[in-house]
Amino acid sequence: MIYLIGYSGRTIDDLKRIVGEFSILIDIRFSAKSRLPGFSAKSLEREFPNQYLHLWEWGNESYSGESIKIYKPNEGLTIVLDMLTELDSGGWRGDLFLMCVCKDGHKCHRRQVAELLREHGYEVKEYGED
Repeated sequence: MIYLIGYSGRTIDDLKRIVGEFSILIDIRFSAKSRLPGFSAKSLEREFPNQYLHLWEWGNESYSGESIKIYKPNEGLTIVLDMLTELDSGGWRGDLFLMCVCKDGHKCHRRQVAELLREHGYEVKEYGED
């Protein structure tokens, strides 16, 4: 399953519990910096060894603006589809978590990223929603 998740309001321990040890965490922030301790790229790489990828191509280029603009949607899609094909051929059965900071996924660029994946036949849902 592919989940969308925001880390706002969560601790790094919450995220570790949610992702577990067999899933992959893809950081889809344009810039993987955070004011919250533990949520910068270097910290996430330490917390999720061999499970973390910063995919800036799927970041919201106009984060501080009113509109949403995925930086390089097709390049990001190619990377993720190739990764999923490789993982599936190796028998991987974990989940994929696409993470950014936003608490409300309905107003976030994660929705556009989810649509890209749905167009290619993947089921994508916001973590915690049934």
